[in-house]
Amino acid sequence: MPAMLAGAPLVNIFSSYQRPMYWLFSKPEINSVRELKGRKVGVSGIGSGPATVLAEVLKKNGLEGGRDVPLLALGRMPDAAAGLFSGTVDAAMLAPPFNITAKESGFRELVSFLKEDFVELQGSIVLREELLKSNPALVERFSRATLKGLMYAREQRSGTVAVLVRYLKINKTDAEKYYDSVREVMTRDGTVNERLVQKLYHLAVERFKPKDPPPIDRIFDFSMSKKINGQLQAVGWRPKP
Repeated sequence: MPAMLAGAPLVNIFSSYQRPMYWLFSKPEINSVRELKGRKVGVSGIGSGPATVLAEVLKKNGLEGGRDVPLLALGRMPDAAAGLFSGTVDAAMLAPPFNITAKESGFRELVSFLKEDFVELQGSIVLREELLKSNPALVERFSRATLKGLMYAREQRSGTVAVLVRYLKINKTDAEKYYDSVREVMTRDGTVNERLVQKLYHLAVERFKPKDPPPIDRIFDFSMSKKINGQLQAVGWRPKP
């Protein structure tokens, strides 16, 4: 989003998720977000998706990230989790499967961002406008395969859990917990409704303050995803177990 708002010729044409798949976990003795004042919180990077939504939830609780709550950029998500587990930070923004590990290890879940009214597009197809114009057939084939994968993930729980076990190197029970927690924020067809897109756009403009932001339809164009979904629906395509 910062690059696109600054004028980079990129466009988002597909998104698998429409809510941030992050959790804020803390040491057990911290009971609320307000109690993070003066405490160190680990994030993957300053300005990253986790840091952005954390800043908003801190603001809702009368705190400012970086001033009232020191933020530490710890790098990759495994490193952010390690920072919490080792005591380097008092709280951390985590993504699956580390939220599951943190909960099982006795850390306190302060915020599940799946349940908050935030918008963040993840699992997206973002490409250069030039490619969309010069080779739409390639983009369409790639998008169709991605949409079929999304539909499989939504409708085939057992098969998707097996994929998660292999990909994330976690056990089946944790993979099932992960799947059940994030399925609710999957999009149905790779598109996001106008209300959520508008909300994301205006929040990003407010946060990054670009000098001359491009219009919203330069950043998001789900027309191809809608077209492909219509074609699949017309032939009755369904993912097989």
